Amino acid sequence: MENKDHLDLWKYFQDHADHIKERLWTLTAWLLALLTGLLGFITKNGMQFGADRIVDGQVKPFVTDPVLVCVLSILGLILCGYMYLLQDAYGNHILSNWEKANRILAKYPDLKEIVLGDQKLKPTPVYVKDAVYLIRLTSSFGGIFIIVIIVSLLNF
Repeated sequence: MENKDHLDLWKYFQDHADHIKERLWTLTAWLLALLTGLLGFITKNGMQFGADRIVDGQVKPFVTDPVLVCVLSILGLILCGYMYLLQDAYGNHILSNWEKANRILAKYPDLKEIVLGDQKLKPTPVYVKDAVYLIRLTSSFGGIFIIVIIVSLLNF
């Protein structure tokens, strides 16, 4: 293989990692939008807030349809679990591509000089920061759904 081939191979792995990261953000954004819509639906159709809870001087339960709220919250929790698995898998694929690109640079000093110049080759990170941020966000949604399930179970 020539140096140009090594450069193309390095660029492939770097570009592939970037493409996977873009897909990770896109898929997460769509699924978070779905979860947000699900929470909105639960709130609008299964819960009451403020003055709407007071009828004829009596306070109605916070959760008006506990079965609907519980079932949809469990669905939301399942989607959060799916998102976690998706984000973890995509993060691992990104790391794998970065590791391959770094191995190519480490093996061919001429290529390393072209790509990095005088900089040292940084070790492959242990995790992808973007994936960790998204997993934390997904976990927050999961926590919200758990709280909603608990509240709905208390209103049975």
